[in-house]
Amino acid sequence: MNILKKNHILLTLLIVFIYINGCSSQYYYSGISEDKYETLLNEHANQKLDKNKVISLIGLPLVDTTESLWIYRSSKSKGNETFQKPIYNKYLKLYFINRVLDKIEEENI
Repeated sequence: MNILKKNHILLTLLIVFIYINGCSSQYYYSGISEDKYETLLNEHANQKLDKNKVISLIGLPLVDTTESLWIYRSSKSKGNETFQKPIYNKYLKLYFINRVLDKIEEENI
């Protein structure tokens, strides 16, 4: 009878551990990553980037509104798959002059 109680306690602890582990917080990213954005800022500060170099660094834009404005999205949230709390959600606006990156603006949503 004592062995059955010990197994019951171990089984209960195992179920509680699995439940808590399944509800653990994770980070979810959408759009361009923080690393790629930091790389773009550093490269932009050091040298003039053309559109092809920008595409090779962070990919094609979400919106190509004109020849001089490209828009990218970047977001990060924390939580589980059901409940997520946004950490940041922003749009990045890249302005070009003669196919060369001129300035970068962030717009928080």
